Parts: sequence; structure tokens; C-alpha cells
Amino acid sequence: MDNQELFPGELSSFGIRPYGVIHPGDDLLLRFEVAGSISSQVEGTTVTTAQDEMIAIIDHKALWRANLYIAETGGDGDWNNLYPWNAPPAAGIEPDGGTPWWWSAEYGVNEWQESQAYDTQAGTPAGGQVIEFSGFSSIRSEGRTDRVAYDYPILYGNPQKWHGAVNTPIEFQQHMESQRDAIGEWFGELGLNNPAPAGLTNQQQQQLGTWNQTTAPADDWRNYVPASWGSFPSAVNNLNNRPYLPGLGLVTTAYNNNMKISADQASAIAADMVNGETLRWAQLMAGVDCIGFAQRVFDYSKDPYTWNTLGPEGAYRTYPWIAADATLKNGRGTHSELIVGKVGEGDIDVSVYRLIKPGDVLYTLNDENEGRHIAIVQDVKRNLDGSVSAGDIRLIEATFWGTTAFVVNPGMGVSRTLQSYENDTWRIIRLKAMGAN
Repeated sequence: MDNQELFPGELSSFGIRPYGVIHPGDDLLLRFEVAGSISSQVEGTTVTTAQDEMIAIIDHKALWRANLYIAETGGDGDWNNLYPWNAPPAAGIEPDGGTPWWWSAEYGVNEWQESQAYDTQAGTPAGGQVIEFSGFSSIRSEGRTDRVAYDYPILYGNPQKWHGAVNTPIEFQQHMESQRDAIGEWFGELGLNNPAPAGLTNQQQQQLGTWNQTTAPADDWRNYVPASWGSFPSAVNNLNNRPYLPGLGLVTTAYNNNMKISADQASAIAADMVNGETLRWAQLMAGVDCIGFAQRVFDYSKDPYTWNTLGPEGAYRTYPWIAADATLKNGRGTHSELIVGKVGEGDIDVSVYRLIKPGDVLYTLNDENEGRHIAIVQDVKRNLDGSVSAGDIRLIEATFWGTTAFVVNPGMGVSRTLQSYENDTWRIIRLKAMGAN
């Protein structure tokens, strides 16, 4: 904004990019000097914004990545389209619309901007919601086609490591397209030509070779290939397209209710996944769980955080523990600082809620001091006096409850706030940045 000449009644806008020792979560108190003025009375005056009007430093790129998991329609519009991030997708490559004036190589690239692009809607701004989903209904009884489904990881190997539930948006979309092709190959005349499922209309039977719906044939989840349950069906090995199954890992948990398949069928798959054909079943998983989602969001090129890299299969998933929680179990690293949290039955200083910012992280603990859930603060609504209540701290998260099993965020009718977790043992934390105290 150097030497910008403004006339009475004119407004100016400008951008501020933090760098160096400034990190997400810091506050910026804006000060500037009036170098010249029509009125000599204000020339040379230094203007400082009020203490309660500080600018919050947030990780826009991380929030952009989080919201890429949902292609919103209706309401106030898609978050990514409202707040685009049009940085180059790789070094030396121009993004759609050209490199923005504010960008510098020091800021890093937005590797998801074009690498995740799929069926982008006409009119999408550069750096907006670059992916549209054609997701299939989940193993849970309600599916959503406009976002990534929830899945649950499984342990296998020697030594055992976590596997699955770490899809990026484009990985999930590619899995669903593979599922669509697998249905056509399994039932289609030009494929394996297996008998059509019962309950289909003649028109639907004719569509099996090029299945273009987002529910299973005859609305029966078992008709997603593989069509047999229990031991791994060897006929799946004959397919050229892998039949990924959104939410499959949930059958291995104690939460295998609200399913599209019966409890007996879920138990049969779970037993085979855990003790039998684990790897084969694991290779059909699709979706993301709460940790896979949160770690993927913050694990980007040149990210400033000390939190672990997740790894391609999710083997290194971990919570970003505060120091007090890290000491409760061996092998835990400390990757965050506590802002506010609930421990036992003690009162919470709710005045601290005003320090919470978008991009901060919520995690909860179970009775064994293990991580139960993790979510990201999407936005914080403030009262006129600057105070914040638990219901004002709104979250974006990969979660499941009832018939919900997908990524949710504010404004989608199913999102949650800190108030939803007030009865749990919870912390809201800020990730530690490299080089910061």
C-alpha cells in the first residue's frame, strides 16, 4: 500500500502475508503512517487499530484443503469458491487464471489445486472447489454424493500398523469411479456377465453395463461388488477395476449398527478382515476417518508444523498431543499447546474461548486416555462484546453418528460445535510450528 493516493470517500483494500517468525494463531495489530493528506492536520499521523480489532493469523491453505472434501451446493455457496487459494500447483507451473500478484515462491505451492481437480463445475473460480464428487452411498444407511465418506482404519502387518481411511478428495473420487466401472464389468454383457440382482427394473438391468447411479443396484449395499460376504470372494480377483467400498472399515468396530447390511454379514466380513484375508479386504476400503482427515489437511508442502507426516497408507497416524497428555502413554510426541480444555469436573474459563481461531484443533479422550475423536475449528462466531460461547465454535470433521458417516462442516445441516463435546474430556489446541517456542 506504499504511496497509494486516495481521495475523499475512496476505499482501498490490501492483503497481508505473514512470514518469518509469524505463525498461525498469532495476532496482528495493524499500524500505518499517513504520509500525505489534503489536511495537514493528519499528515504524518501514525494510526493504530484498537486492541479488540486485531487481525487473526490463520492457516488459509489448511482450511482450504479441509473444505475440498465437501462440494457444497445451495446455502451460502461452497467455502472454497468463496475463499479460493490460487497458488501454483507445482514449482514453475502457472495455475488456472495465472499466478496471483500476491504469491511468492517462499509461500509454497498448492499441490491439491490441480492434482485434485475432477469434473470441476463451470464458473468455479480459480483455486476454488476444483473437485466434484460422484460418491456412492456408504455402508452406513445414509450416503452423501457431494463429499468424502467416513471410513475406519484397520491394523495389520508385523509389526502391526494402521491402514486405510486416509483418502484425499481425488483418491476417494477415483475409488468411486473404479467402483462404478467394477459394477459394469461384473454385471455387464461385455464383462463377466453375472446374473442381474433381483429387484431391478428392466431399464436398470440394461444400465448395469454402464452403471451411472450413486446407489447400489436394487439399493442393496451387497450388490456393490464383491457380491459375496464372509470369506473374501476370489472372483473379485478377475476384475480389472477394484470395487472400493465406502465405509467398509466400520464393520470391524463396535459401531457396526445403522448398516446397509445385517449385523451377521458385518460380523462375517469383520472376522475375515481382522483374522483372514485382511490385506485383500483392506485394499477395498474407501473414505477417511477423523485422524486421517486432520493429518492430511495439515500435512502439505512446506507446512510449518511439527505434527507427524501421515504416510500414504496412514501408518503414522497420531494425535497432536499437548505435553500433559503425551506423558500419559509411552511413545507420544508433543505437537501442540493447550488453549482451553476440560479435565475432570472442574469449571472451564469460558472467557478463554475468545482466543480460539479457525484452524485450531479439537481432540477428545476416552477413559483410557486414548484419543477418541479429532476435529478442526472451521469458524468462530463472536458476540458484540467479543465473547464466544461453545455453540459459536463450529467444526469441520470426518465423523459418524446415527446415519451420518462423512465429512461435515458448518452450514450443511449436520455439523457440530464444541457444545456437542462438552460432556467429553476435550482440549482445543494450537499446533506447534517449527522454530516457534
